[in-house]
Amino acid sequence: MSGARPKWRDVRRFYENEGFDRFSSDHDYYDKTFPGGETAGTRISRGVDGETLAPGMWHNVWRRQLRLMSEEDFWRGVRGESVAYNIPASPTAPELLPEYLRYYLATIEHLDDNAIARTPKDEAIERYQRHLAREIRPPTTDT
Repeated sequence: MSGARPKWRDVRRFYENEGFDRFSSDHDYYDKTFPGGETAGTRISRGVDGETLAPGMWHNVWRRQLRLMSEEDFWRGVRGESVAYNIPASPTAPELLPEYLRYYLATIEHLDDNAIARTPKDEAIERYQRHLAREIRPPTTDT
């Protein structure tokens, strides 16, 4: 169906199938927030469900407002199939350091919580292993 312009009722169906939140006032507003905080959505006037979207408006709706990878993704969504959004993947949360490394960095290296949170795991392990491998000298006695 690529190339065919939808009616506003098709856009509403897409929003409903894709689980967009709906808010109604003077228009119907549809919005969806993705895991990384990115959003997609638009407003639809009342009484226009039977109208076909104008070519320029249609391109803006599927590409900029719905943020889809392709026009065909819109029709997949209308049919209730999975769609591909043109939204960057959310960054993965940094891996938390194991407790023993956090303890070492805080008590031996004297790093504060912010510095510990910024320390990559491989660096923390390297610092910890250097500490364990250091040469231990017996105490000297003065007589």
